[in-house]
Amino acid sequence: MKIKTELDVHTHTIASGHAFSTLQEMAKAASDKGLKLLGITEHSSRIPGSCDPIYFRNLHVVPRQMYGIELLLGAEINILDTAGHLDMDEFYLQKLDLRIAGIHSLCYQQGTVEENTQGLEKVICNPYIHIISHPGDGTAKLQFEPLVLAAKEHHTLLEINNSSLKPCRGKLEARGNNLEILRLCKQYEVPVILGSDAHISFDIADYDLALELVAETEFPESLIMNTSVTNFKTLFKYRIKQCFPIHKDLKFMKRILFVCLGNICRSSSAEEIMRTFIAREGLEHEIEVDSAGISSYHRGELPDERMRMHAVRRGYHLTHRSRPVCSDDFYHFDMILGMDDRNIDALKEKAPNLESEAKIGRMTDFCREKVVDYVPDPYYGGAQGFENVLDILEDACEGLLQSLNHQNI
Repeated sequence: MKIKTELDVHTHTIASGHAFSTLQEMAKAASDKGLKLLGITEHSSRIPGSCDPIYFRNLHVVPRQMYGIELLLGAEINILDTAGHLDMDEFYLQKLDLRIAGIHSLCYQQGTVEENTQGLEKVICNPYIHIISHPGDGTAKLQFEPLVLAAKEHHTLLEINNSSLKPCRGKLEARGNNLEILRLCKQYEVPVILGSDAHISFDIADYDLALELVAETEFPESLIMNTSVTNFKTLFKYRIKQCFPIHKDLKFMKRILFVCLGNICRSSSAEEIMRTFIAREGLEHEIEVDSAGISSYHRGELPDERMRMHAVRRGYHLTHRSRPVCSDDFYHFDMILGMDDRNIDALKEKAPNLESEAKIGRMTDFCREKVVDYVPDPYYGGAQGFENVLDILEDACEGLLQSLNHQNI
């Protein structure tokens, strides 16, 4: 059976410790195969050799568009026991575009069939989790009907994992279990997602064995979420709305600090441009922005008069008064973006610990069109220098906002 698929959201790179392709190699392969969306979901920390949590904190530096396809960056999180505990806390869960949870023999404490099932039901109910990976691979004995019904109620996707079906994996129960899951999902009209679980680029979107089961059960193509990026995203947005119908405070505010040398040209402009874009998208209650300088020389001053003149022509009114970076900034803000290498080096010297240092990034990493390594200081230049800064910052702020939007899928 062949169906046209637009996405594969369960894949791993060398960051997972036992996979063999880089993120860029995976993205290029997905593009070459005609996909529109690729999910990179590295193993969380209890899998030997996999990512330290700091890896997930730094995902914001990776562009969410590469080789013409969209990227979702997340994790395959380990379910630890029959109580549904995970090996990633809420702080890191918030950093991910996509959250898959699965049972792995290396780090799961087994229970009875009933206990295993009840524990997995709790994970299905967890509002952070989008997908349950390879529930049918036989690692834990499970009752599938209550899991399918829980998935239907909470709009969590159950995965039909292609890798588990390969004879070399020795998952003797996988075929029968996945057939049962498909039959139950067909009966109760519950959507599923096919997962390649690719650990090398050649295996991306390889669903041949899973599709054999789809054909055998005559499973409706309309219930396979790989066939449409639009349907996939719609399901997730609906799920979030249902899981958090009145708990608006569960949408965690992202706090961003822009930094340059004196806080009178580049960083103050970035702050106002980003604030304008945030207001345009109606995200004022979800993203907070501020700016500061490495130096305190201009403390209390308005932005440079020339910068204000050029900015106002584009509709940006720069009213921020210069202030220096302080130690509290490293605790309050989630992202601290420097304009050039000198800013970034100075920020790293000021960072009180490694966790704070991990928040520091480069503004131009978010540029979509401009190919630049830094935002140049226009202070000693002419009019064109100020215009160039605004061009770069507008491009970078659009890319930054796009990255933040992807994190709230």
